[in-house]
Amino acid sequence: MAVLTPIVGKSVKSAVKATAATVKLAMARGTKYRFCSSVPCWIAQGDSSAKGFKATTGDGSMYLGADEVVQIDGDDGPALSVVRHAGDGDCTLTPLRWH
Repeated sequence: MAVLTPIVGKSVKSAVKATAATVKLAMARGTKYRFCSSVPCWIAQGDSSAKGFKATTGDGSMYLGADEVVQIDGDDGPALSVVRHAGDGDCTLTPLRWH
């Protein structure tokens, strides 16, 4: 049975603040990723070159609680934008590999 495991040494850590920012790891088609934030946040996935692309605190973005882990599919867009819900913190985006 195949399982997804993290690719060691490929995680990217980013700050989660009041202003939306794009995580500095371009996601590839056909690759899954694990995302986790130390604080409650909102995320949006898409094309960072698209006009108005950014996470917002509401419609069009997905809410995640602190330390909640979510799996993201690179097929849904190469960029991930994140903005805090409450308090500053850090987030991590890690590519996964099938074994």
